[in-house]
Amino acid sequence: MKPQALRTAIDAMPGISTALGDHTLCLSVWGNHGPTAIHFEPGAQPVSGDLRTGLVVSVTRSAAGRAFAAFLPTDITRSFVAEDLRLSRTSMEDAAAQQAAFELEMEQARASGVARSADPGPSPIQGFAVTAFSVPIRDSLGNMIMALTIISHASRLQPDRDAEVPTRLAQAAASIAVDG
Repeated sequence: MKPQALRTAIDAMPGISTALGDHTLCLSVWGNHGPTAIHFEPGAQPVSGDLRTGLVVSVTRSAAGRAFAAFLPTDITRSFVAEDLRLSRTSMEDAAAQQAAFELEMEQARASGVARSADPGPSPIQGFAVTAFSVPIRDSLGNMIMALTIISHASRLQPDRDAEVPTRLAQAAASIAVDG
């Protein structure tokens, strides 16, 4: 990825945050250990003070991770997904059922263009329920090079991926012109 692509995305983030209701935005790349945050735009009502550049998030439980799992080639994400599912599986959970549920979530993300994380329980990072949506930022060839994620308290952002905010997030990401 060229530095100008990163600069273009970062420069667009304050305006996107404001237009979408001052929610926190995160820009991520696929790093050596999976989805890695490279920039945060906190918005007027930051979701948390615990979000830091360099934060590596779950491939299967975070919106950014799910975006990469849905929109990158499977050969890049397969081993990360398998390990993350294994580590997050409870003793009462069937591996095949867990895999099937994850695959269904990926199909829904691909169909809508929006990955989602909306667990009603507390987030392991924030300690309270959050809703997050993530969309791909693509290069001129259509390859996903970054994920743009919106994160908010669950009470401020409804989990419907067809709602106005995730739809507008996808439109904003598509309008970010990046070359390589």
